[in-house]
Amino acid sequence: MIKDRTSTVGSRAHGTITDVRTRTAVWDRIRRDYIAILGTCLLSAVIVAAIIAPFLRTLDPVRTDVAVRLSGPSVKYPLGTDQLGRDVLSRVIFGARVSIAVALGSVVLAALVGVTVGIASGFSGGLLDEIMMRGMDFMFAFPAILMALTIVTVLGHSSANLVVALGIVYAPRFARIARASTLATKVETYVEAARSLGASPFRIIHRHILPNSLSPLLIVTTITLASAVLAEASLSFLGLGVQPPYPSWGRMLSEGKAYLEIASWLTVFPGLAVVATVLSFNLIGDSLRDALDPRIRF
Repeated sequence: MIKDRTSTVGSRAHGTITDVRTRTAVWDRIRRDYIAILGTCLLSAVIVAAIIAPFLRTLDPVRTDVAVRLSGPSVKYPLGTDQLGRDVLSRVIFGARVSIAVALGSVVLAALVGVTVGIASGFSGGLLDEIMMRGMDFMFAFPAILMALTIVTVLGHSSANLVVALGIVYAPRFARIARASTLATKVETYVEAARSLGASPFRIIHRHILPNSLSPLLIVTTITLASAVLAEASLSFLGLGVQPPYPSWGRMLSEGKAYLEIASWLTVFPGLAVVATVLSFNLIGDSLRDALDPRIRF
């Protein structure tokens, strides 16, 4: 008995050391990856601007001044003013709050629903697996924007409904990844051993299935965040996001297209904000993929 306990403790200690070394190696790869650093800097700038925006009294995204309407970039208005004399810089910064909040909310909702469905489907197998996955296939058959457009139209035009719509649209992505990881993990020897020792399904999922699914789920999360920012801007462009006078990047692009020839800054700056945010998420996702892939060495 003493020998068995010593062996068990030794294996746990070895596993802990291995996990620590793996995390250290992954962190070292990310730290040396200039693409990851660039993406993190871009995303940090957007997030910091969104957080501090309400505390800057000089920023007012809804204050109008017709006397300075369609004024170009200047010292007082670094990004110019729009057709109602509103500060474009203030509106771009406050628009970041909407885009980040909708993207985070929708991806969290999609992850909760998708991971739950994927793990339940892969772990149970049989008829339940077939029913759940055919449901995911049915959702995949529709274009993402079209499905989100339909859901928002039915629920109503608001940022909360936009979160729900995008969460439903992106849930199948997480379900697919979670199911694939579950199918690969549940046949491993250590899972079979845990099952033979009487471990409950919940314990097996919590201790073995979920930890082995985190890496691919983390990567798909960053890519989905980029898609969600782009989808929010697209739906806001169509008038289905945050309603006036509150700003969003998509609505700013929609309002600025009528003045593209005489006031290009109305579309250029919110467009650059969308590009920078989507690019940052994609760069971080690519770097995480490379860092977490044991076949790739820097």
